[in-house]
Amino acid sequence: MKVFISWSGEKSQKIAIALHDWLQKVIQSIKPFVSKEDIEKGDVWFSSIERELIDSDFGLVCVTQENKNNPWLLFEAGALANKVGKAHMSPFLTDMTSGELERPLSLYQTTIFKSDDVLKMLRTINNISEQHLEDRNLEDCFSMWWPKLEENINKILKEDADKESPAQNKKKKTDDILEEHGRMLQDIKTFLITYQAQSVRRPSRAMMIGRDYLGKLSFLNNQLQEEIDEIRQITNPNFRAYARLDNLLELAKRERETIDELGRFLQDAIYPPMR
Repeated sequence: MKVFISWSGEKSQKIAIALHDWLQKVIQSIKPFVSKEDIEKGDVWFSSIERELIDSDFGLVCVTQENKNNPWLLFEAGALANKVGKAHMSPFLTDMTSGELERPLSLYQTTIFKSDDVLKMLRTINNISEQHLEDRNLEDCFSMWWPKLEENINKILKEDADKESPAQNKKKKTDDILEEHGRMLQDIKTFLITYQAQSVRRPSRAMMIGRDYLGKLSFLNNQLQEEIDEIRQITNPNFRAYARLDNLLELAKRERETIDELGRFLQDAIYPPMR
């Protein structure tokens, strides 16, 4: 049987390769597959990777804090689930918990990088394999090879943590804020489209949706401004990054004005001003 291992990003790729090499030692009848190219290169996915996916019986998706919202990773995970079935596709988590996953990955049974959870995953793979091992033999093989996987993945995680300087962490935080701004703007667009569609058919439903969206947008905006202020406090004003933070704060304030404007619009729609 074939196990398709999906990845995105340098750390995720290293983990995928470690799993690829390890799985063959534990259950020799299975054939793991890891692509050599990053799945963000969509043209690669639609050619050679697609052929491998068609033949796969089980899918593992190497999810990390860095790639958990990667569009191509989510796309490939969905394709895997459609091919092998929900029960035979599992996000493999090394530096995060199941509670930190968002949809659609949170819908699947995860595998946490812990011995008992990885053994459960192996039992699932072994049970659907035509040449499966007796459970006792599987446990013996797992006990023999688990320390090697644990050592390799812990080394990958440590190397990744060591190479991140405070400046890199600060940049990552700033990039996260930019990404959150993008999601907020998309939510504003969604609010307008949904409100317009619902207001024609079901005005009361439109009001409810409008209040929900504005509440979410207001909360996110407050959170963003607080995070920007926190980063500004630990950033030297002479650094060029400080000006970028000022620009982000200005952007957040403009978004706040848009949210307030939408709030006034909704208020007028619910309680029209007396003439």
